[in-house]
Amino acid sequence: MPREPCKRPQFKRWDSDGVDAEAPTSIDIVLHWLCLPGNYQRWQSSSKLGLCTEIIACMKDKGITHRAAPAVWHKIHRLEKSFKTATSWLVAEKHFADFQKGTLSEDVKKKLEKQCPYYDELSVAFSRGLSSRSVRQGRCVDKKKVCKEQKTRDDDDTDEEVWSSQSPHLPLRQRDKASAACSTRTHTNDSHRQRLLEIELESKKAQFKAETVCSVALNRKKMLDAGISQEEVDRLLPQ
Repeated sequence: MPREPCKRPQFKRWDSDGVDAEAPTSIDIVLHWLCLPGNYQRWQSSSKLGLCTEIIACMKDKGITHRAAPAVWHKIHRLEKSFKTATSWLVAEKHFADFQKGTLSEDVKKKLEKQCPYYDELSVAFSRGLSSRSVRQGRCVDKKKVCKEQKTRDDDDTDEEVWSSQSPHLPLRQRDKASAACSTRTHTNDSHRQRLLEIELESKKAQFKAETVCSVALNRKKMLDAGISQEEVDRLLPQ
């Protein structure tokens, strides 16, 4: 029989995959989770794999079942990177004080949105001392206030290939043995993949931490040189 062509994974955008028009999307849920008091501190110090699993559980509660742990980790990593890049740009262009006062010009707002579409939400999530009042007001989950994400395809979703070693041409006993062997191999492969994932996440965590230390030190100096108070620098870019 001719082999059926492999189906390519169907990519779903993070800002348009809610179960209906009013339901939260993947990015809404990630931002909401990050904005909850203490969660970003947990993200910085705890196992990424466990926290990604926690976020995926929140997505499943809202009917979103196609995200995987590596995709969630990568998305938050990109959010952190875009936020730091945008903050550096605001400081370098001397717009940071205007952002704090809420007096950015429309032109600067557009440029900021292009660099980091969710800067307003992330400035809350990535700052110390997030108040419960900000969360209750839904600053991070109000879809009307969420900026449109840049139109790029996410490569984070992958479909796992499902296969079986059972063949209709084998005798029943041989099929049973093949099934048992397949089950054992599947369990072993799953454990191996899980371990590799943990190693990969820890490696990326260490790399990102090193990059972050250098970036934070440079940005803190720029902000202090720009005349921003030490207290405000510590709040936005803690050491």
